[in-house]
Amino acid sequence: MKCRHCGAPVEHSFVDLGFAPPSNAYLHAEDLRHPEVHYPLRVLVCHRCWLVQTEDYARPEELFSADYAYFSSTSSTWLEHAASYADMITERLQLGSQSFVIEVASNDGYLLKNFVAAGIPCLGIEPTTSTAAAAEAQESQSGGNSSGNPWDIDWPVKDGRRIWSRVTMCTLTCPTSTTSPVDWPPYSSPKAASRWNFPI
Repeated sequence: MKCRHCGAPVEHSFVDLGFAPPSNAYLHAEDLRHPEVHYPLRVLVCHRCWLVQTEDYARPEELFSADYAYFSSTSSTWLEHAASYADMITERLQLGSQSFVIEVASNDGYLLKNFVAAGIPCLGIEPTTSTAAAAEAQESQSGGNSSGNPWDIDWPVKDGRRIWSRVTMCTLTCPTSTTSPVDWPPYSSPKAASRWNFPI
């Protein structure tokens, strides 16, 4: 496979975790009578740029199905962490109304809503329709972009190049799920002013 960042051939194993079912692919009672699908969970590292990434065996639609069930906002402690992170990074980078924040794998808007509340323009990129719809519902309830709410959600994501090409300047990019099989190569865009920060 080729590195998702620099395009170099990726051959070196970082960790091999064997086989596992897709995360968040919860089973219904009737599914318990059937074999559960497992995929290899092998993580590689690029020798040129050192990006650690999964070797993908599943199509994105197999992992990000219409009934994708993990919603970040269900965890009160994760919401507290997201709010704390937003406060910290806003102060550190002096983010404001002229800034622009992108979150890759934005789920149901659990993080970006904190930037929105501070009047900071945002773009959430999310491959699952269920969580993105929840984020859009939050956007609607808060007035939406028509009322000045600086929040945009792009879903379902098939090609990151298309999204990246429409962004003229970015202050902060938060790739909160960087191993997902979604094509969003940051190297394809000249966002020289963007600061990449990995909230953990």
